[in-house]
Amino acid sequence: ILSENGVKATFFELARNVVALPVVVGRLKSAGMELANHSYSHAQLTKLDMQGLHKEIEQSSSDEARVFGFKPRFFRCPYGAGVSNPVIRQMIANQGMIHVFWNVDTLDWQDKNPQSVFERTKKQMQAEKKGVILYHDIHPQTVEATKILMDYARSLRGTPSEIRWKSLEGIVQELNGR
Repeated sequence: ILSENGVKATFFELARNVVALPVVVGRLKSAGMELANHSYSHAQLTKLDMQGLHKEIEQSSSDEARVFGFKPRFFRCPYGAGVSNPVIRQMIANQGMIHVFWNVDTLDWQDKNPQSVFERTKKQMQAEKKGVILYHDIHPQTVEATKILMDYARSLRGTPSEIRWKSLEGIVQELNGR
């Protein structure tokens, strides 16, 4: 759906899935999508000891680098937990990654209705005017909501409300004047 609409997105991957399903990584890379780290197993980082943090942050980074063919640049904490934890933030930084948080929370993981997921996304996008949308590619309702969102975005082309899509790397480059 994204490729059909010329949209590049950043996919935050769990290392356990990357290792088990490298063919999916290949498909995302072939489609020109950006790959990033979402931990090893989706554990809540703030509840882990140092050994657990090592696996979720450091091991995930090295395992993903092996499959991706490059070290991930971005990291998203599961559940958003760990954003204000200096130990977790430092471990992420020590891996050369930038921690990423979202400002458009679609709640697509709990809402099974694609139309309401889209409406929530649209409302937050209009309020924020820019930002990072959190979608989960593992839910059928998210796939359908993405189709609706792409149709909506097409309807805005050429208007002052046109949506400009960027991957995280594209955002960083734009902010840095590149």
